[in-house]
Amino acid sequence: MARRNRQIAARGKTEQVVSTAIGAAEAVSVGMLRLTETALIEAVHTVQDIGGQLGSVVMRAARGSIRAAQDIGGDIVIAGKTLAGAGDDGTGSVRKPAAKAAGRRRRAGGVTRRTTAVRRHA
Repeated sequence: MARRNRQIAARGKTEQVVSTAIGAAEAVSVGMLRLTETALIEAVHTVQDIGGQLGSVVMRAARGSIRAAQDIGGDIVIAGKTLAGAGDDGTGSVRKPAAKAAGRRRRAGGVTRRTTAVRRHA
């Protein structure tokens, strides 16, 4: 009978050790699950923040490009009006550019020649 009592006691001790190990494994697995869940949630929040910041940067860059294009376009219009003389007299008309003096040709006696190249022989 003493031997049977020792077997029951040993069996009880074995069950207690197994039960404790299972409880510990369960606690570790639940802890790992919660740790993984927290890490994934934080990763998603980080990606959302980065996405929001990238969107903001892209919007600012696009607005800046549009503003620069408007400024450049306005400068070109002003330069064109200034060079063409449009608006100087208030009529908004555009003058023809001055012709080059050396490039003018004159007909004299049916022959076309440059005025700057005419030489007189005595």
